[in-house]
Amino acid sequence: MMINKTVCLWIDFMANDKMLFSEKEQHRIFLEAKESGIKEIVIDGKIPYGFTTYLSHSAPHVSSFSDGRYDSWKGRDLVRELIHRGREYGLLLWVKLDIFTEGHKDFKDKFWDEKKSWGVTFLQMEGGGSSHKGEQGNIKTMFVNPAHSEVQHYELGIVEEVAKQYNPDGIILDRARYPNKFADFSKESLQQFSNWVRLPREVEGREILYYDEGENWWREGNMYHEWVIYRSRVIKEFIVKVKERIQSASPLTKLALYTGAWYETSYEEGLNWASSNHMLDKIPHICKGDLYCSTSLADEVDRIFAGCYYPEIYRLRGTGGAMVEDTVEGSISRAKELINGACELYGGLYLLHYHNDEKKLEQAMEVIMSHSDGVMLFDHIYFKKSVWELVTKFVNNRV
Repeated sequence: MMINKTVCLWIDFMANDKMLFSEKEQHRIFLEAKESGIKEIVIDGKIPYGFTTYLSHSAPHVSSFSDGRYDSWKGRDLVRELIHRGREYGLLLWVKLDIFTEGHKDFKDKFWDEKKSWGVTFLQMEGGGSSHKGEQGNIKTMFVNPAHSEVQHYELGIVEEVAKQYNPDGIILDRARYPNKFADFSKESLQQFSNWVRLPREVEGREILYYDEGENWWREGNMYHEWVIYRSRVIKEFIVKVKERIQSASPLTKLALYTGAWYETSYEEGLNWASSNHMLDKIPHICKGDLYCSTSLADEVDRIFAGCYYPEIYRLRGTGGAMVEDTVEGSISRAKELINGACELYGGLYLLHYHNDEKKLEQAMEVIMSHSDGVMLFDHIYFKKSVWELVTKFVNNRV
């Protein structure tokens, strides 16, 4: 038996806004969640493009999205509505905040025009042109510089606002990172880095990364390792500030971090989500050493949600195909080793991978539960009668 292990349902605002708009549908979702044995719900407080679903004093509301897609939400405070709904049904509510993202590439919103100096600066090639500018899988999202003092002040204000106004059971930080290895190379970041490594001059971008024309590939410069640690420290120090703001505003509110379960490339985004005392030896050379381990985020949060978003469930042993890590089983067992008990670990499943295959979903949930403290199901939009029935059966078999 796995008593106290929990199933958590993630409800993405952008995918579910039409259902969430109806109070009747809100009741239906929460009632079905309660009756199925789900204990926790994740809701959006701030979406990837910088808009809030609640009525913020500083951030733009979703109803001000420039193409009018959320006009009907004007005056609505979804966080307040769903926090109330959660307490009505005895469910725990986590509010997810997308942190270092503040714009949509296709729309020129007033907010972004006023804050464009916050945007990340991508490394430029010697012969002109730029490095990869998008977040993997979502090139419409516009990131801001995590090291920018005004950015940090703004994002910390949003965290504190949510904690103070709603006292949620938990706050989840998503995209609390850099978009990729090619950002941020602004003058401000390079100067901060130069001060951190105690150089009497400003480090140049090509000392960190440079484009090898002969190899047609980006190569690491002689300052790259120090740069990786500097960026991870920026994120770590920000998370520590977030934790302090939450504890001051709402002491009972927990703090969580969402990340993809892949760790081997997370350092490229400044995201060291492993414990400082993790037990996994097979990690990139860049992630070894006491200085890098000191940037651990697992030591600062109450929980990590690790997205194990792979269609394959079980490790493949010598059969070709997917790598061991690129499976649900491989990624969650590796995450467990990386977290090493520093905080709670919930493994996330992408339900689209199990469309019309509830047996496979059940197997994936079993694997997650056997290696973690709970399973997170992403997303409600993919729930149907048979999925609700499966979750009910799954939970009932564990109590």
